Amino acid sequence: MSDRIKVAVRIRKQQENLPTVCNVIGDTVSLINDDKKALRLSSPQKNAAKEFRFDYCFGFTDSMDSAQSTIYEKLVRGYVLHTLEGYNSCILAYGQTGSGKTFTMMGEKDNEGIVPRFCRELFEVFHMCHQDDQESDVITEFQVKCSFFEIYNEQVIDLLSHMSQRKCKIRERHDHSTFVEGVIEVPVHNVEEIISCIHRGNENRTVRSTNMNQESSRSHAIFHLSVNQKETHKKTGTVVECHSTCKLVDLAGSERLSNSAADGKLRQEGTSINKSLSTLGRVISLLAESGRYKNKLIPYRESALTWILKENLGGNSNTCLVACVSPENYYESLSTLRYASLAKNVRTSATVNSLSHIEQMEELKAKLRELQQMINNKKPTSAHQHTLEKRMEDIQRANFFLEQRMAKESQLADQALQTAKCERDSLASMALQMIESFNWNQPLNDYAIKLCERSKKLEKSLQKDRSFFDVTLQKYFT
Repeated sequence: MSDRIKVAVRIRKQQENLPTVCNVIGDTVSLINDDKKALRLSSPQKNAAKEFRFDYCFGFTDSMDSAQSTIYEKLVRGYVLHTLEGYNSCILAYGQTGSGKTFTMMGEKDNEGIVPRFCRELFEVFHMCHQDDQESDVITEFQVKCSFFEIYNEQVIDLLSHMSQRKCKIRERHDHSTFVEGVIEVPVHNVEEIISCIHRGNENRTVRSTNMNQESSRSHAIFHLSVNQKETHKKTGTVVECHSTCKLVDLAGSERLSNSAADGKLRQEGTSINKSLSTLGRVISLLAESGRYKNKLIPYRESALTWILKENLGGNSNTCLVACVSPENYYESLSTLRYASLAKNVRTSATVNSLSHIEQMEELKAKLRELQQMINNKKPTSAHQHTLEKRMEDIQRANFFLEQRMAKESQLADQALQTAKCERDSLASMALQMIESFNWNQPLNDYAIKLCERSKKLEKSLQKDRSFFDVTLQKYFT
Protein backbone atom coordinates (compact mmCIF):
# COMPACT_ATOMS: atom_id res chain seq x y z
CA MET A 1 0.00 0.00 0.00
CA SER A 2 1.82 3.06 -1.28
CA ASP A 3 0.83 6.28 0.41
CA ARG A 4 2.32 9.58 1.48
CA ILE A 5 2.94 10.73 5.03
CA LYS A 6 -0.22 12.27 6.49
CA VAL A 7 0.34 15.70 8.06
CA ALA A 8 -1.79 17.52 10.63
CA VAL A 9 -1.19 20.88 12.34
CA ARG A 10 -2.29 21.78 15.86
CA ILE A 11 -2.22 25.35 17.24
CA ARG A 12 -1.58 25.69 20.97
CA LYS A 13 -3.48 28.05 23.25
CA GLN A 14 -1.98 31.53 23.55
CA GLN A 15 -0.15 32.02 26.84
CA GLU A 16 -1.11 34.93 29.07
CA ASN A 17 0.97 38.14 29.12
CA LEU A 18 2.84 37.14 25.97
CA PRO A 19 2.54 38.92 22.61
CA THR A 20 1.08 36.82 19.83
CA VAL A 21 1.51 36.69 16.09
CA CYS A 22 -0.93 33.81 15.75
CA ASN A 23 -4.63 34.48 16.16
CA VAL A 24 -7.74 34.69 14.04
CA ILE A 25 -7.37 38.30 12.88
CA GLY A 26 -4.58 40.47 11.52
CA ASP A 27 -1.11 39.03 11.10
CA THR A 28 -2.03 35.54 12.21
CA VAL A 29 -2.00 31.83 11.74
CA SER A 30 -5.67 31.30 11.02
CA LEU A 31 -7.93 28.44 10.09
CA ILE A 32 -9.54 29.42 6.81
CA ASN A 33 -12.16 27.88 4.52
CA ASP A 34 -15.12 25.89 5.75
CA ASP A 35 -13.24 22.59 5.46
CA LYS A 36 -10.54 23.84 7.88
CA LYS A 37 -7.82 22.37 5.73
CA ALA A 38 -5.55 25.41 5.22
CA LEU A 39 -3.41 27.57 7.49
CA ARG A 40 -2.49 31.15 6.64
CA LEU A 41 0.58 32.60 8.31
CA SER A 42 1.44 36.28 7.86
CA SER A 43 4.71 37.97 8.71
CA PRO A 44 4.63 40.91 11.12
CA GLN A 45 7.06 42.64 8.74
CA LYS A 46 5.33 41.86 5.44
CA ASN A 47 1.80 42.22 4.22
CA ALA A 48 1.95 39.11 2.02
CA ALA A 49 0.39 36.04 3.65
CA LYS A 50 1.99 32.59 3.40
CA GLU A 51 -0.51 29.80 2.98
CA PHE A 52 0.04 26.13 3.74
CA ARG A 53 -2.40 23.28 3.18
CA PHE A 54 -2.46 20.05 5.19
CA ASP A 55 -4.60 16.96 5.73
CA TYR A 56 -5.96 18.27 9.02
CA CYS A 57 -5.72 21.54 10.96
CA PHE A 58 -6.75 21.76 14.61
CA GLY A 59 -7.11 25.16 16.25
CA PHE A 60 -7.36 25.92 19.95
CA THR A 61 -10.73 25.33 21.64
CA ASP A 62 -11.86 26.13 25.18
CA SER A 63 -12.60 22.45 25.82
CA MET A 64 -9.19 20.75 25.70
CA ASP A 65 -10.75 17.34 26.38
CA SER A 66 -12.92 17.81 23.31
CA ALA A 67 -9.86 18.85 21.30
CA GLN A 68 -7.89 15.76 22.38
CA SER A 69 -10.74 13.40 21.45
CA THR A 70 -11.32 15.18 18.12
CA ILE A 71 -7.67 14.81 17.12
CA TYR A 72 -7.73 11.15 18.07
CA GLU A 73 -10.97 10.32 16.25
CA LYS A 74 -10.16 12.20 13.04
CA LEU A 75 -6.45 11.52 12.80
CA VAL A 76 -5.31 8.55 14.86
CA ARG A 77 -8.12 5.96 14.93
CA GLY A 78 -7.28 4.80 11.42
CA TYR A 79 -3.78 3.85 12.57
CA VAL A 80 -5.24 1.47 15.16
CA LEU A 81 -6.95 -0.31 12.26
CA HIS A 82 -3.68 -0.34 10.28
CA THR A 83 -1.95 -2.02 13.23
CA LEU A 84 -4.69 -4.66 13.49
CA GLU A 85 -4.50 -5.32 9.75
CA GLY A 86 -0.79 -6.14 10.03
CA TYR A 87 0.70 -2.85 8.82
CA ASN A 88 3.50 -0.98 10.59
CA SER A 89 2.53 2.50 11.78
CA CYS A 90 4.21 5.59 13.19
CA ILE A 91 2.88 8.87 14.61
CA LEU A 92 5.31 11.71 15.33
CA ALA A 93 4.76 15.02 17.10
CA TYR A 94 7.10 17.79 15.94
CA GLY A 95 7.37 21.46 16.84
CA GLN A 96 9.05 24.22 18.78
CA THR A 97 9.75 23.87 22.52
CA GLY A 98 6.54 24.56 24.45
CA SER A 99 4.22 24.14 21.45
CA GLY A 100 2.20 21.29 22.99
CA LYS A 101 3.84 18.13 21.58
CA THR A 102 3.96 16.16 24.84
CA PHE A 103 0.41 17.25 25.73
CA THR A 104 -0.75 16.06 22.30
CA MET A 105 1.02 12.69 22.58
CA MET A 106 0.73 11.91 26.31
CA GLY A 107 -1.90 14.34 27.62
CA GLU A 108 -2.68 14.60 31.33
CA LYS A 109 -4.24 12.33 33.93
CA ASP A 110 -7.82 13.41 33.22
CA ASN A 111 -7.24 14.43 29.61
CA GLU A 112 -5.32 11.71 27.81
CA GLY A 113 -3.35 12.21 24.63
CA ILE A 114 -2.75 10.05 21.56
CA VAL A 115 -0.58 7.34 23.18
CA PRO A 116 -2.91 6.21 26.02
CA ARG A 117 -6.02 6.58 23.84
CA PHE A 118 -4.37 4.45 21.13
CA CYS A 119 -3.50 1.72 23.64
CA ARG A 120 -6.98 1.74 25.23
CA GLU A 121 -8.75 1.35 21.90
CA LEU A 122 -6.33 -1.37 20.78
CA PHE A 123 -7.26 -3.55 23.77
CA GLU A 124 -10.95 -2.74 23.34
CA VAL A 125 -10.76 -4.18 19.83
CA PHE A 126 -8.94 -7.27 21.17
CA HIS A 127 -11.81 -7.80 23.62
CA MET A 128 -14.39 -7.50 20.84
CA CYS A 129 -12.47 -10.01 18.70
CA HIS A 130 -12.46 -12.55 21.55
CA GLN A 131 -16.23 -12.16 21.91
CA ASP A 132 -16.74 -12.64 18.16
CA ASP A 133 -14.58 -15.81 18.18
CA GLN A 134 -17.30 -17.66 20.10
CA GLU A 135 -19.64 -17.37 17.10
CA SER A 136 -16.99 -17.47 14.38
CA ASP A 137 -15.05 -20.22 12.60
CA VAL A 138 -11.80 -18.40 13.41
CA ILE A 139 -9.96 -18.18 16.74
CA THR A 140 -7.81 -15.05 17.05
CA GLU A 141 -4.99 -14.75 19.57
CA PHE A 142 -3.11 -11.53 20.34
CA GLN A 143 0.26 -10.97 21.98
CA VAL A 144 1.33 -7.41 22.74
CA LYS A 145 4.72 -6.18 23.94
CA CYS A 146 5.75 -2.60 24.60
CA SER A 147 9.05 -0.81 25.03
CA PHE A 148 9.76 2.81 25.89
CA PHE A 149 13.07 4.52 25.26
CA GLU A 150 14.51 7.98 24.71
CA ILE A 151 17.29 9.39 22.55
CA TYR A 152 19.32 11.70 24.77
CA ASN A 153 22.53 13.27 23.42
CA GLU A 154 22.52 10.60 20.66
CA GLN A 155 22.39 7.80 23.25
CA VAL A 156 19.44 5.36 23.32
CA ILE A 157 18.28 4.94 26.93
CA ASP A 158 15.69 2.40 28.11
CA LEU A 159 12.98 4.18 30.13
CA LEU A 160 11.49 0.94 31.52
CA SER A 161 14.72 -0.50 32.90
CA HIS A 162 15.32 -0.53 36.66
CA MET A 163 19.08 -0.80 36.15
CA SER A 164 21.41 2.18 36.44
CA GLN A 165 23.06 1.26 33.12
CA ARG A 166 20.18 1.60 30.67
CA LYS A 167 22.00 2.43 27.42
CA CYS A 168 21.08 0.38 24.34
CA LYS A 169 22.42 0.04 20.80
CA ILE A 170 20.80 0.38 17.39
CA ARG A 171 21.20 -2.66 15.12
CA GLU A 172 20.25 -3.41 11.53
CA ARG A 173 18.67 -6.65 10.31
CA HIS A 174 19.52 -8.47 7.09
CA ASP A 175 16.57 -6.72 5.38
CA HIS A 176 18.03 -3.31 6.43
CA SER A 177 15.27 -2.60 8.95
CA THR A 178 16.49 -1.43 12.37
CA PHE A 179 15.82 -2.39 15.99
CA VAL A 180 17.08 -1.38 19.42
CA GLU A 181 19.21 -4.10 20.98
CA GLY A 182 18.97 -4.56 24.74
CA VAL A 183 15.77 -2.61 25.27
CA ILE A 184 13.25 -4.25 27.61
CA GLU A 185 10.07 -5.49 25.89
CA VAL A 186 7.29 -5.84 28.45
CA PRO A 187 4.44 -8.29 27.67
CA VAL A 188 1.14 -6.53 28.41
CA HIS A 189 -2.24 -8.23 28.72
CA ASN A 190 -4.62 -5.38 29.48
CA VAL A 191 -4.99 -1.60 29.41
CA GLU A 192 -3.89 -1.14 33.02
CA GLU A 193 -0.53 -2.81 32.41
CA ILE A 194 0.27 -0.78 29.32
CA ILE A 195 -0.78 2.53 30.93
CA SER A 196 1.48 1.66 33.87
CA CYS A 197 4.41 1.28 31.45
CA ILE A 198 3.62 4.67 29.88
CA HIS A 199 3.59 6.39 33.30
CA ARG A 200 6.81 4.68 34.40
CA GLY A 201 8.61 5.71 31.20
CA ASN A 202 7.42 9.31 31.42
CA GLU A 203 8.70 9.55 35.00
CA ASN A 204 12.17 8.44 33.87
CA ARG A 205 12.33 10.78 30.88
CA THR A 206 14.90 13.61 30.88
CA VAL A 207 13.11 16.94 31.48
CA ARG A 208 14.55 20.35 32.45
CA SER A 209 13.36 23.92 32.86
CA THR A 210 14.32 26.52 30.24
CA ASN A 211 13.26 30.10 29.53
CA MET A 212 10.85 28.80 26.89
CA ASN A 213 9.32 25.90 28.83
CA GLN A 214 9.27 25.02 32.54
CA GLU A 215 9.20 21.30 31.72
CA SER A 216 11.13 21.04 28.47
CA SER A 217 11.72 17.53 27.12
CA ARG A 218 15.46 17.16 26.55
CA SER A 219 15.16 13.94 24.58
CA HIS A 220 13.16 12.26 21.83
CA ALA A 221 10.82 9.68 23.40
CA ILE A 222 9.62 6.63 21.44
CA PHE A 223 6.87 4.33 22.75
CA HIS A 224 7.05 1.14 20.70
CA LEU A 225 4.24 -1.41 20.40
CA SER A 226 4.74 -4.89 18.96
CA VAL A 227 1.54 -6.81 18.11
CA ASN A 228 1.46 -10.49 17.10
CA GLN A 229 -1.80 -12.00 15.87
CA LYS A 230 -2.55 -15.65 15.17
CA GLU A 231 -5.73 -16.72 13.39
CA THR A 232 -6.65 -20.42 13.56
CA HIS A 233 -9.48 -21.74 11.39
CA LYS A 234 -11.46 -24.25 13.44
CA LYS A 235 -12.54 -26.45 10.52
CA THR A 236 -9.30 -26.70 8.55
CA GLY A 237 -6.74 -26.05 11.28
CA THR A 238 -5.07 -23.48 9.01
CA VAL A 239 -3.00 -20.93 10.91
CA VAL A 240 -2.04 -17.47 9.64
CA GLU A 241 0.27 -15.30 11.73
CA CYS A 242 0.62 -11.56 11.43
CA HIS A 243 3.06 -9.13 13.05
CA SER A 244 2.88 -5.34 13.20
CA THR A 245 4.60 -2.53 15.07
CA CYS A 246 3.62 1.00 15.99
CA LYS A 247 5.99 3.76 17.07
CA LEU A 248 4.45 6.72 18.91
CA VAL A 249 7.09 9.46 18.96
CA ASP A 250 7.27 12.62 21.06
CA LEU A 251 10.16 14.57 19.55
CA ALA A 252 12.17 17.03 21.61
CA GLY A 253 11.36 20.65 20.79
CA SER A 254 13.35 22.61 18.27
CA GLU A 255 14.72 25.78 19.87
CA ARG A 256 16.98 28.75 19.28
CA LEU A 257 19.71 28.63 21.92
CA SER A 258 19.57 32.42 22.24
CA ASN A 259 15.85 32.26 23.08
CA SER A 260 16.20 29.46 25.63
CA ALA A 261 19.15 31.15 27.38
CA ALA A 262 20.84 27.76 27.55
CA ASP A 263 24.33 27.32 28.91
CA GLY A 264 26.44 24.40 30.08
CA LYS A 265 24.47 21.14 30.05
CA LEU A 266 21.35 22.77 28.62
CA ARG A 267 23.36 24.12 25.69
CA GLN A 268 24.85 20.69 25.01
CA GLU A 269 21.39 19.13 25.09
CA GLY A 270 19.97 21.83 22.83
CA THR A 271 22.80 21.40 20.34
CA SER A 272 22.23 17.63 20.23
CA ILE A 273 18.47 18.07 19.79
CA ASN A 274 18.86 20.61 16.98
CA LYS A 275 21.44 18.43 15.23
CA SER A 276 19.16 15.37 15.21
CA LEU A 277 16.16 17.45 14.07
CA SER A 278 18.30 19.01 11.35
CA THR A 279 19.23 15.52 10.13
CA LEU A 280 15.56 14.53 10.25
CA GLY A 281 14.70 17.58 8.15
CA ARG A 282 17.41 16.73 5.62
CA VAL A 283 16.24 13.12 5.38
CA ILE A 284 12.64 14.24 4.80
CA SER A 285 13.78 16.78 2.20
CA LEU A 286 15.75 14.14 0.27
CA LEU A 287 12.90 11.63 0.49
CA ALA A 288 10.47 14.27 -0.77
CA GLU A 289 12.71 14.73 -3.82
CA SER A 290 13.31 11.00 -4.33
CA GLY A 291 11.11 11.03 -7.43
CA ARG A 292 13.65 13.23 -9.19
CA TYR A 293 16.77 11.78 -7.54
CA LYS A 294 16.13 8.06 -7.17
CA ASN A 295 19.75 7.12 -6.49
CA LYS A 296 20.32 9.82 -3.89
CA LEU A 297 21.94 8.53 -0.69
CA ILE A 298 19.70 9.16 2.34
CA PRO A 299 21.79 9.95 5.48
CA TYR A 300 19.76 7.87 7.96
CA ARG A 301 22.82 6.91 10.00
CA GLU A 302 23.89 10.48 10.73
CA SER A 303 21.46 10.56 13.65
CA ALA A 304 20.18 7.93 16.08
CA LEU A 305 16.66 9.30 15.57
CA THR A 306 16.61 8.93 11.78
CA TRP A 307 18.28 5.52 11.95
CA ILE A 308 15.61 4.17 14.30
CA LEU A 309 12.83 5.75 12.20
CA LYS A 310 14.35 4.65 8.88
CA GLU A 311 11.54 2.23 8.01
CA ASN A 312 8.84 4.69 9.10
CA LEU A 313 10.17 7.60 7.04
CA GLY A 314 10.64 5.92 3.69
CA GLY A 315 9.83 2.23 3.94
CA ASN A 316 7.30 -0.27 5.23
CA SER A 317 5.04 1.96 7.32
CA ASN A 318 1.94 4.12 7.47
CA THR A 319 3.23 7.37 8.96
CA CYS A 320 1.64 10.55 10.31
CA LEU A 321 3.28 13.81 11.42
CA VAL A 322 1.53 16.15 13.88
CA ALA A 323 3.12 19.61 13.63
CA CYS A 324 2.50 21.60 16.82
CA VAL A 325 2.54 25.40 16.42
CA SER A 326 3.04 28.01 19.14
CA PRO A 327 0.93 31.14 18.47
CA GLU A 328 3.50 33.55 19.93
CA ASN A 329 6.50 32.87 17.66
CA TYR A 330 6.21 33.73 13.99
CA TYR A 331 9.58 32.51 12.70
CA GLU A 332 9.58 29.23 14.64
CA SER A 333 6.00 28.58 13.47
CA LEU A 334 7.00 29.34 9.89
CA SER A 335 9.88 26.86 10.17
CA THR A 336 7.55 24.18 11.57
CA LEU A 337 4.99 24.68 8.79
CA ARG A 338 7.65 24.51 6.08
CA TYR A 339 8.99 21.33 7.66
CA ALA A 340 5.49 19.81 7.75
CA SER A 341 4.80 20.88 4.17
CA LEU A 342 7.89 18.98 3.00
CA ALA A 343 6.79 15.84 4.84
CA LYS A 344 3.56 15.74 2.79
CA ASN A 345 5.61 14.81 -0.28
CA VAL A 346 7.28 11.76 1.28
CA ARG A 347 5.84 8.42 0.21
CA THR A 348 5.99 5.11 2.07
CA SER A 349 5.15 1.56 0.96
CA ALA A 350 3.37 -0.29 3.74
CA THR A 351 2.84 -4.04 3.35
CA VAL A 352 1.01 -6.57 5.52
CA ASN A 353 3.49 -8.52 7.67
CA SER A 354 1.80 -11.92 7.53
CA LEU A 355 3.29 -15.41 7.49
CA SER A 356 1.64 -18.62 6.30
CA HIS A 357 2.90 -22.03 7.46
CA ILE A 358 5.03 -22.48 4.36
CA GLU A 359 6.61 -19.03 4.73
CA GLN A 360 7.32 -19.70 8.41
CA MET A 361 8.99 -23.01 7.54
CA GLU A 362 11.11 -21.35 4.88
CA GLU A 363 12.18 -18.65 7.34
CA LEU A 364 13.06 -21.23 10.00
CA LYS A 365 15.08 -23.28 7.53
CA ALA A 366 17.01 -20.17 6.50
CA LYS A 367 17.82 -19.45 10.15
CA LEU A 368 18.86 -23.08 10.62
CA ARG A 369 21.24 -22.92 7.65
CA GLU A 370 22.67 -19.63 8.94
CA LEU A 371 23.36 -21.08 12.39
CA GLN A 372 24.86 -24.25 10.90
CA GLN A 373 27.19 -22.12 8.79
CA MET A 374 28.23 -20.11 11.87
CA ILE A 375 29.14 -23.32 13.69
CA ASN A 376 31.07 -24.70 10.72
CA ASN A 377 33.00 -21.50 9.93
CA LYS A 378 33.95 -20.45 13.47
CA LYS A 379 35.48 -22.02 16.52
CA PRO A 380 33.29 -20.68 19.29
CA THR A 381 33.79 -21.21 22.98
CA SER A 382 31.95 -24.08 24.63
CA ALA A 383 29.39 -21.67 26.07
CA HIS A 384 28.84 -20.07 22.67
CA GLN A 385 28.64 -23.51 21.05
CA HIS A 386 26.00 -24.56 23.56
CA THR A 387 23.95 -21.41 22.86
CA LEU A 388 24.03 -21.98 19.10
CA GLU A 389 23.07 -25.63 19.46
CA LYS A 390 20.20 -24.66 21.77
CA ARG A 391 18.91 -22.17 19.19
CA MET A 392 19.12 -24.84 16.49
CA GLU A 393 17.13 -27.24 18.66
CA ASP A 394 14.45 -24.59 19.21
CA ILE A 395 14.20 -23.91 15.47
CA GLN A 396 14.04 -27.64 14.65
CA ARG A 397 11.30 -28.08 17.26
CA ALA A 398 9.29 -25.19 15.79
CA ASN A 399 9.81 -26.62 12.30
CA PHE A 400 8.55 -30.02 13.49
CA PHE A 401 5.30 -28.55 14.78
CA LEU A 402 4.79 -26.68 11.51
CA GLU A 403 5.30 -29.91 9.55
CA GLN A 404 2.74 -31.65 11.76
CA ARG A 405 0.24 -28.87 11.05
CA MET A 406 0.90 -29.14 7.31
CA ALA A 407 0.41 -32.92 7.47
CA LYS A 408 -2.91 -32.36 9.23
CA GLU A 409 -3.95 -29.92 6.50
CA SER A 410 -3.03 -32.56 3.90
CA GLN A 411 -5.23 -35.08 5.70
CA LEU A 412 -8.10 -32.59 5.78
CA ALA A 413 -7.61 -31.99 2.05
CA ASP A 414 -7.96 -35.76 1.42
CA GLN A 415 -11.16 -35.80 3.46
CA ALA A 416 -12.51 -32.84 1.48
CA LEU A 417 -11.73 -34.69 -1.78
CA GLN A 418 -13.59 -37.80 -0.62
CA THR A 419 -16.56 -35.69 0.48
CA ALA A 420 -16.67 -34.01 -2.93
CA LYS A 421 -16.61 -37.40 -4.68
CA CYS A 422 -19.52 -38.58 -2.56
CA GLU A 423 -21.45 -35.44 -3.46
CA ARG A 424 -20.69 -36.07 -7.15
CA ASP A 425 -21.93 -39.67 -6.97
CA SER A 426 -25.03 -38.48 -5.15
CA LEU A 427 -25.63 -35.90 -7.88
CA ALA A 428 -25.36 -38.54 -10.61
CA SER A 429 -27.72 -40.85 -8.70
CA MET A 430 -30.26 -38.06 -8.35
CA ALA A 431 -30.08 -37.42 -12.09
CA LEU A 432 -30.83 -41.08 -12.84
CA GLN A 433 -33.75 -41.07 -10.41
CA MET A 434 -35.17 -37.99 -12.12
CA ILE A 435 -34.94 -39.71 -15.49
CA GLU A 436 -36.71 -42.82 -14.17
CA SER A 437 -39.42 -40.76 -12.43
CA PHE A 438 -40.53 -38.82 -15.55
CA ASN A 439 -41.44 -39.77 -19.08
CA TRP A 440 -38.36 -39.96 -21.26
CA ASN A 441 -37.89 -37.01 -23.58
CA GLN A 442 -35.01 -35.34 -25.38
CA PRO A 443 -34.69 -32.17 -23.16
CA LEU A 444 -34.45 -34.35 -20.04
CA ASN A 445 -31.85 -36.53 -21.72
CA ASP A 446 -29.79 -33.42 -22.57
CA TYR A 447 -30.02 -32.21 -18.97
CA ALA A 448 -28.81 -35.56 -17.65
CA ILE A 449 -25.82 -35.45 -20.01
CA LYS A 450 -24.93 -31.96 -18.77
CA LEU A 451 -25.06 -33.17 -15.16
CA CYS A 452 -22.66 -36.00 -15.96
CA GLU A 453 -20.28 -33.61 -17.72
CA ARG A 454 -20.33 -31.26 -14.73
CA SER A 455 -19.52 -34.10 -12.34
CA LYS A 456 -16.54 -35.15 -14.50
CA LYS A 457 -15.20 -31.58 -14.59
CA LEU A 458 -15.57 -31.37 -10.82
CA GLU A 459 -13.52 -34.55 -10.35
CA LYS A 460 -10.74 -33.29 -12.67
CA SER A 461 -10.59 -29.96 -10.85
CA LEU A 462 -10.35 -31.67 -7.47
CA GLN A 463 -7.59 -33.99 -8.68
CA LYS A 464 -5.65 -31.02 -10.11
CA ASP A 465 -5.91 -29.09 -6.82
CA ARG A 466 -4.80 -32.16 -4.88
CA SER A 467 -1.76 -32.67 -7.15
CA PHE A 468 -0.73 -29.03 -6.74
CA PHE A 469 -1.03 -29.32 -2.95
CA ASP A 470 1.15 -32.47 -2.93
CA VAL A 471 3.82 -30.78 -5.06
CA THR A 472 3.85 -27.76 -2.74
CA LEU A 473 4.25 -29.95 0.34
CA GLN A 474 7.06 -31.93 -1.26
CA LYS A 475 8.85 -28.69 -2.24
CA TYR A 476 8.92 -27.25 1.29
CA PHE A 477 9.54 -30.48 3.18
CA THR A 478 12.71 -31.26 1.19
